[in-house]
Amino acid sequence: VTAPSKLLSALKSHDWATRLHAAEQLGHVGGDGAVDALATALGDHFLEVRLAAARSLVALGAAEAVGRVLAAFDVPGEMSERRTAEILAE
Repeated sequence: VTAPSKLLSALKSHDWATRLHAAEQLGHVGGDGAVDALATALGDHFLEVRLAAARSLVALGAAEAVGRVLAAFDVPGEMSERRTAEILAE
């Protein structure tokens, strides 16, 4: 398991796959700053990274991030409202 501090740094990588991995793992390890970093990752230009960040926020029980999750997927034609609701229902 990667240390939370390394995952937080990885979320800032130029490589989308590195950001994706970090967003996925932070939902399992948490740690100080994880919720804020994941909420910021909801603005990533890659949909996969945003999805991973949303799932991790749900896994961490970050109810305060629900509004940001909804806003991250409010892009016409990119993702259905139903799929967004499914993520939040997890």
